[in-house]
Amino acid sequence: DLLAAGVDKIRLYALIEETSRPQRLAIQARALTSLTWHCQGRVAMMELTAKDFAETGAKTSELYGTVNLPLAVAQAHVGCLLTEVTSSLVKISLRSKTLPGGIEAAPLTDVATLAERFGGGGHIHAAGAKFTGTVAEASAAILEAIEACVV
Repeated sequence: DLLAAGVDKIRLYALIEETSRPQRLAIQARALTSLTWHCQGRVAMMELTAKDFAETGAKTSELYGTVNLPLAVAQAHVGCLLTEVTSSLVKISLRSKTLPGGIEAAPLTDVATLAERFGGGGHIHAAGAKFTGTVAEASAAILEAIEACVV
C-alpha cells in the first residue's frame, strides 16, 4: 500500500534501518560476548549489566532486535536477553522461532507462558517480564523455567 501511495522505499528503509548510533553495535557486541548456550544448544542466553551501558554509552532503546540475534543459529529455539535495570531489577526479553530448528520440524516454545511465570506476558514468539533480584538470580530462575519446557 505504501509503495502504491508513492513512498520512496529506499529512503524509508534508510530512515528505519540505517540510522543507528555506533553505540548500538557496541551494546550488541557486549550481549553476544555474554552469550551462553543451554538445552543442547536450543536456548541462547545473553546478559547485559548497567556497567555495559555505562562503558558503551548505549541506551536501552538501542537494544531492539538484539534478543533475536542468536536465533540465526539453526538449532536455536529460544533467545533470552537479561538486562539489568537497577541492581535489584532485571528485564527479561524472550523470543522463539516460528519453525525451531529451521527446516526440520521441532516443538514450538511458547515464550509468553514462560514470561507469565515471572508476572510478564506477550505472545507465543515474543514476550517479556521483570525479575526482582540480580542478573545472576534472574539467569538461574529463567533458565530453570526454560529447561522445564524446551524439548
